[in-house]
Amino acid sequence: MNKNHFFCFFILFAVVFGISTELTNKITNRESQLNSLVNAAETILSNPSTTTSDCTYNDWCSSGSSGSCTHHNFGNDQRCGCDGRSFVDFSKSWTSTAPSSRQADTMFEELCASLPLDTNFASAFTSDNSLKWQYIGFGSGFFRGYPFVSLNMEKTSSACTSNCCRRLSTGTCPGFDPRTRPWYNVAASGPKNVILVLDVSGSMVTNNRIGLMKTAAKTTINGLTYLDRVSVIKFSTIGQKLGVLPDVMVQAHEDNREIINSAIDSLSPGGVTNFNSAFQAAFDVLDNSFAADNYTDCSTLLLFLTDGAASDAYLNHVDLIQSRVDSLPASRRARFSIHTMALSDSASVALPKQIACGFNGIFTPISEHSDDLVYAMSTYYEFLALGMEATTPVWSEKYVDVSGLGELVAVSMPVYENGTFKGVAGLDLVWSDLTANDTAEEVVTYLQSRSNNCPDYDLQTCTLERLRGRNNNCGLCPHIWKDDNTDDDGGISSGVLIAIGIAVFVIVVVVIQMGKDKKSGPNMNVQPQQLEMSNYNAQPVTANYGYGAPAVPMGQPMGQPMGYGAPQPNNNLVYIP
Repeated sequence: MNKNHFFCFFILFAVVFGISTELTNKITNRESQLNSLVNAAETILSNPSTTTSDCTYNDWCSSGSSGSCTHHNFGNDQRCGCDGRSFVDFSKSWTSTAPSSRQADTMFEELCASLPLDTNFASAFTSDNSLKWQYIGFGSGFFRGYPFVSLNMEKTSSACTSNCCRRLSTGTCPGFDPRTRPWYNVAASGPKNVILVLDVSGSMVTNNRIGLMKTAAKTTINGLTYLDRVSVIKFSTIGQKLGVLPDVMVQAHEDNREIINSAIDSLSPGGVTNFNSAFQAAFDVLDNSFAADNYTDCSTLLLFLTDGAASDAYLNHVDLIQSRVDSLPASRRARFSIHTMALSDSASVALPKQIACGFNGIFTPISEHSDDLVYAMSTYYEFLALGMEATTPVWSEKYVDVSGLGELVAVSMPVYENGTFKGVAGLDLVWSDLTANDTAEEVVTYLQSRSNNCPDYDLQTCTLERLRGRNNNCGLCPHIWKDDNTDDDGGISSGVLIAIGIAVFVIVVVVIQMGKDKKSGPNMNVQPQQLEMSNYNAQPVTANYGYGAPAVPMGQPMGQPMGYGAPQPNNNLVYIP
């Protein structure tokens, strides 16, 4: 279906479902602006002109003391006494790098290459000052956003009430990782089904492995969106879903993410490590979800984490898993994969690696003395993007802007350099502008209808082997390790693949070998389901079908601009599968 067909479809959708012309125009206009930004970014990245001596790093905390409370409708930044105005600088963008990223050289190259985008950002805002935040996040973890805003500001004095910002003299700037944000995730990977399978056996108490696992699992959950379906299995002597979850996957909107994270926080270690029971419980949830039409038609991933050898190692786990995969509907098997992680310096790696190799996945050994697990579990979608061909914008859930703009929604889209995925670009739109003539439920339904298509997907075998890495590959393409300058059969340049090979040590990815059949998106016809909330001393209430503010990734500030909003507390939660 080409872009003209998509446009006609959505006009028909608007007519049939009573969406106002004003809403349709606002949405299509912002998508058109995003397409222009993506086209500019792809042109600039494919033909870099900035030299390293010209590069400027405008840190979002410690740089850019210039600026003032502006009148450009960028909210009310109370930190500086701006009195209904916002402290931003329209002469430049701000930049940030992901914490503990292994791709420092790549991030520096992207800092330099993307600098000319400042001109495009400024020009777009001049043409339409209703534009809010404009930004691009890269696969390396580098980020550039416009206009410049600083989080490291305070009033010059407590008595000051207007236009009195100054930069804090102390404090460190928290790193920001765009790859863990829902607006990046949904554009990079499309809708998906995700089941986390978490080891809570007794050995997880060693060196606080259980604490590291919880942080990583919650970061993964926070990166999902309302277009995704999710469930969580805990296993030790037996495997079972989290008690607050139903027998099917649930929609990963903000309320559900919050409840799942609370349940993950309550996990405690004990028992042995029964692999078979864990996988059987995961496949039971999948079978129930497929039978109930409660899933997306896109990729399905099992993310399996353990810290030791299987207590039931006498079983043939690969055969047992294969029998469950064979029982899945044929259409579901095409984009199914299992990704395994072995946490601890002494963990047995043979079986987890065998499982990943057998089911189109990636095996990642992770030291218990590092924070690699957080990155490994939360950024598998980076590599989904390498096999994906997404050319249409997608819309996020709404979030609350830290600088005073109120509730926003983001529209985002992948950026490619000469056909290779580089990152995601996005723009924001004020939620109240969208609901001026339409109800919140109508807007949600309309945005979802524009975002839930499955992109084409095709990742070559030898590209997958490079993603697995030199030390953890499955021996399918030995020739690619003989000469690091040899391009793989996926057509990705050697420089990019080398960077990927380095990063894969800490990244779990999903890879599904399939044809390029265009499929429909998530099934949204499932009736709301309430969950028993007795474990949390809260009574279920009728669910709100509007968006919730996306939770902030672990280790991130509690409120951030440009798609990184501040979470809103909600004590009356209920799952909607």
